[in-house]
Amino acid sequence: MDLKPGEIALIIGGVAIPVVLLILGFIPGGLSFIGDFAMNRTTMPWLFFGGAALLFTVLAWRVYRRLRPAKKKPTAKAAPRVAPTPKFTIPQRPAEKKDDQTS
Repeated sequence: MDLKPGEIALIIGGVAIPVVLLILGFIPGGLSFIGDFAMNRTTMPWLFFGGAALLFTVLAWRVYRRLRPAKKKPTAKAAPRVAPTPKFTIPQRPAEKKDDQTS
């Protein structure tokens, strides 16, 4: 698997962040910093408007890419598919014919 550095960081973050939050959840008062930070009168506008700006940016980028898709990279012609041949042939029995019985 060829992973890019960004993908490795996402995997590490996807595992580490939930583990840290789970550990802090078991510590009494461990998650209280979230409320303290979010409800602070100086950081609240930054969080709210920063989140709104981030959401707007992501949605605007998606609309832009929907209207003007990125140029596709030229793809190399794939080799024709060749079915593997067995080293030996399995003998086949002839199909049995069944007589139609109409009575």
